[in-house]
Amino acid sequence: MKSLQLEQSFSGHQKVMLGVGAIIFCIKSFNVLTNMDYAAAAWINAVPFMFISILLIGLIFLQNGFIAYGTDKVARAWFWYTLPIWRKEIDQKKYPIIGTLKMGKKQKLGFTLAVNPDLAVDYSSYDITSLSYNHTIKNRHVILKQEHHAKNAILFLLNYSNLKEEMYSPDFSR
Repeated sequence: MKSLQLEQSFSGHQKVMLGVGAIIFCIKSFNVLTNMDYAAAAWINAVPFMFISILLIGLIFLQNGFIAYGTDKVARAWFWYTLPIWRKEIDQKKYPIIGTLKMGKKQKLGFTLAVNPDLAVDYSSYDITSLSYNHTIKNRHVILKQEHHAKNAILFLLNYSNLKEEMYSPDFSR
């Protein structure tokens, strides 16, 4: 099984929000334990909060990527360090074409600064997308912020699957 890890799954702003959520869950579980004098019932009540806290902290470190397995099968995957956590196979019969769509995007950072609630960050994104034969149906797999990661992803998908690369040009005549 071959794998390609690309970029972090979440932006810095999203990581801050997940971190705040994890801290709130940690404080809540600590309060439950201390209010009940560390009794068995307190541990039973606190365990779900501790588990959710660990999951939230683990989410911060997820990476996007692709996995090649079997004969010409590829899947989009999320990695926790080098361990693939989740994968979704790319349907090569329904979407035989792969392409990169470049888009300009803005991310609003409203909760970051009280002095400038309309603060937004402009960036270019590269969407790795599967397309139908006439390009009218598309299925986005991953959004990347760096062009060289998008090129590496396309090369990986072309090497380990039967997909072919084309420029996005929908044909609505059919």
